[in-house]
Amino acid sequence: MDDNEVAGHQAEALLVLGDADAALERLQQCVRTVGTQRGEAFYRVQLVRGWASARAWRECEEALLEVPPLLAQVASGRIRRRLAEALRQIRRDRQAPGWVRDTAADVAGDLGIVTGHHYRSPGATS
Repeated sequence: MDDNEVAGHQAEALLVLGDADAALERLQQCVRTVGTQRGEAFYRVQLVRGWASARAWRECEEALLEVPPLLAQVASGRIRRRLAEALRQIRRDRQAPGWVRDTAADVAGDLGIVTGHHYRSPGATS
């Protein structure tokens, strides 16, 4: 486990505890220092969740728009599941402006992500 992973786990705990500001500091550090596209994609999705938790909608949208190009290069069900969770979080927040909800819906559609109760990868069968 490296420093980024530790910081990422700390950020996750801080988000759960409701301290989005502290979580965002750690996640921004992770994005700056991670050395792989997979890691960058993961932490950028976590940033989307953090900005949504902080209700910083412009930053949330900016982070959200940075994710699709990364996911075009990285195949990861885990990251897509996390993104689906973030998109649901935005969709369900009654304080989220319509434009950020629209962006979330566009990203979900472009990536083939279902934001219902369960994530299913494209082409999956029951």
